[in-house]
Amino acid sequence: DVIDQNRVLVDGPLTGVPRQEYRLNNLHLTKYRIKFPYTAPTRIVRKVWQDSDLKAQWKVSPWSVKAQNICKRSQLNDFD
Repeated sequence: DVIDQNRVLVDGPLTGVPRQEYRLNNLHLTKYRIKFPYTAPTRIVRKVWQDSDLKAQWKVSPWSVKAQNICKRSQLNDFD
């Protein structure tokens, strides 16, 4: 939900992100969208998110794969 030109309301019921406002400068928009009614409660967002299988789509995206590889490489040492 858009609060104003600089802030949005973010809710991530399956990722542990509580409903709160975020600045658009701190977010990266992706092509993945789910549609739910305006001012829907968290339980509706959770249901639509689970039905859309958004997490599986994200895991196979190039952006997610790149982020996972960066995380793996950062944990390596000289002996790996």
